[in-house]
Amino acid sequence: MSVLHAREDKECSEKTEVRDKWRAWVDERLLPQAASIDQHGITPRSLLAEIGSIGGFSVGLGEVEGEEFGSLRDMAIVHEEVGRGSAAVRSFLTVHCMLLQAVCRWGRLPVGDNRLHGLLKGKRLGGLAFSEMGIGSDLAGVKATASRTASGRYELCGIKRWVTGGQVLDSALVLAVADGGPTVFLVDCHSTGVRREALCDVIGARGSMMADIHFEDVTVGDDAIIGGEGMGLAIATGILDYGRLSVAAGSVGIVQACLDCSVDYAWPCSKDGRQIGDFQLIQELISKMSVAASAGRALVAEAALSKELGLSSTLLKTCIAKQFAATSAVQAANDAVQLHGAAGLTTRYPVERLLRDAKVMEIIEGSTQIQHGIIAEATRDALRQVGGVR
Repeated sequence: MSVLHAREDKECSEKTEVRDKWRAWVDERLLPQAASIDQHGITPRSLLAEIGSIGGFSVGLGEVEGEEFGSLRDMAIVHEEVGRGSAAVRSFLTVHCMLLQAVCRWGRLPVGDNRLHGLLKGKRLGGLAFSEMGIGSDLAGVKATASRTASGRYELCGIKRWVTGGQVLDSALVLAVADGGPTVFLVDCHSTGVRREALCDVIGARGSMMADIHFEDVTVGDDAIIGGEGMGLAIATGILDYGRLSVAAGSVGIVQACLDCSVDYAWPCSKDGRQIGDFQLIQELISKMSVAASAGRALVAEAALSKELGLSSTLLKTCIAKQFAATSAVQAANDAVQLHGAAGLTTRYPVERLLRDAKVMEIIEGSTQIQHGIIAEATRDALRQVGGVR
């Protein structure tokens, strides 16, 4: 056996162990609570603490402070499996991952800082406060401000919308305009001047505990700046790409969940003495889900590996994975509901929740239309380089 093949076998074995561990955890701990989380719109803090205790919030960071937290391919596996169980719970992992990527890469927290330790272990919940009313995905239009005070500190003012986990976050990355331009700050969400307004009417991922967060003269110091003044848009673009990877992986999890539910329903049930899974049209629906799950999983793994290797194509690969997986999730969920018939329209089966959750995937971390634009322009530029487009 060559050294290369030995390495590939070792990596394959390690990835299998990661998937087996998290698949078992999702089956035993998350799936039994998924319907309740969706119904009540609350993810128990005890469940999130459990995820933190087994490394779910920090996976994908590589080595930090001498501790190994796994690769981005590991992260993709974990986020897929958790997404298979609950899109709402996976959303907590997504935003926490994005915050940690920024803090570990550009932040100023000293080694051994309790805040960093708490975030790494999931004892503190982190997320993003970027979006505002009326700006959509155009973060350059952010209106929140960060004004220097006489003491040299900053006062943050503004309203951030659609903050995943906003009802319970301990820390958030806040994008605001400082003297030097848009800047990202790490803010303690328990600070004076932080006010939360719960959002309870979302169509899917209902347990993600979204909120609008009002920042009213919230004071932070220089050490809260991530990167530097004026680097906010570049940093936001970088970490949002990690979010796309997570959402792509979670979307594959939804496809897999639809496949699992459809197989379980199609073959035990019968019609005129036959199981409905024996009908060709039903088999077609199930085969499309199986193909979509396999293809989506491969695209996500490729995108994760491109990030690990630092390839220039990483943004394009992540967008392709996100666009394919999110649209596949909607199609798979729609087909799963159709396969279940009238039963699929009720909360008796998970597929109606999966359909609502899947639609969310096409919008968050860059809508499907935004992904199409990025993919088309990147493809045009690539073809021009090889003389394929005049």
